[in-house]
Order: sequence, then structure tokens, then C-alpha cells
Amino acid sequence: MYSLMTSFDSAAYNFKTINTEPGTFKGFDVLFIDPTHILADFTVNWEMCEFDGIIEQGKLMAGLDYASIADNLSR
Repeated sequence: MYSLMTSFDSAAYNFKTINTEPGTFKGFDVLFIDPTHILADFTVNWEMCEFDGIIEQGKLMAGLDYASIADNLSR
């Protein structure tokens, strides 16, 4: 998660300073490199933190699946 937040911070900084430093233009960074880093970091977070399992548990509990609610409460 730290890497994802760092990627967002870096993307925001590059966007704000896209043309402020003399002799540089960060257009390639803003359009290609930063979105690629964000996508890669988000993919790692999705798989390693098992967000799909957390979302599935939430859907089952929201659907009043009492077995799922009891299972989550007992853990």
C-alpha cells in the first residue's frame, strides 16, 4: 500500500511540475510511466491483500447470508 500511495504522490508531483524545470518536459512520465506504476501497484495490492475475498464476504453479509455472518463474527 505504501508503494501505491508513493506512486500517486509521484504522479501528482510530476503533473504539477510538468513543465516548470527549465529544459525538461515530463509529458512521457505523466502519460505513460505514472499510470503504469499505479496500475502495477494496484494489481499487487489486489492480489496480496485479497480484496476480492473481502468484497465477497461483504456481499454475502449484505445479502443476509447468516452462515457467512456467523463465520465472520466468530473469527
